[in-house]
Amino acid sequence: MIKILNNCIYFDIVARSLSHVLHTLDIDHELTMSISSYDSDADLYIIFTTHHLHERLPKKYISYNFEQLITDKDWPAEFYQRLSTAKQVWDYSLANIQVLNSKGVTSTLHVPFGYSQVMDIKSVKPLKDRQYDWLMLGAVSQFRADKLSALVKAYNGHPDKYVVSNNCWDRDLERTYRDTKVGINIHYYP
Repeated sequence: MIKILNNCIYFDIVARSLSHVLHTLDIDHELTMSISSYDSDADLYIIFTTHHLHERLPKKYISYNFEQLITDKDWPAEFYQRLSTAKQVWDYSLANIQVLNSKGVTSTLHVPFGYSQVMDIKSVKPLKDRQYDWLMLGAVSQFRADKLSALVKAYNGHPDKYVVSNNCWDRDLERTYRDTKVGINIHYYP
């Protein structure tokens, strides 16, 4: 049985989108919040948190990597070891796949992440009626802060016209998406 491990709020939309695709293709699977203590050879997990070095890995898994590997960050050898024991490593980035291959992780496949119906927001507002001009969601590293500084400065005196947050989930996230014109995504690391 294919089991999509939905154990991290940051990857919830990815897990639910992948489940939607598998359901559409009539591929039997389930969303699960944890690795079963009876982890069977018949189960194939799809996981997004291989970089969480403290977490136990299932017997058989596909790792879907969304971490930025073309960076100044020095990823520990254990991270690449965990990826090398996966049945396959999916990655959103062709540049990441080159890094993975250079580290001996060769069972890689480019699986970009894009739009899914799961992302649809109910009752979309016309652009002119949206409160926020832009948003950037996620932890604000120094690298991200530096990239955003000119934009924030341009909105000086109007902090009600944009959102920068690392704490926006569920209904708040849907409301914020519905009320925003443009989303900005900046890599966490240089």
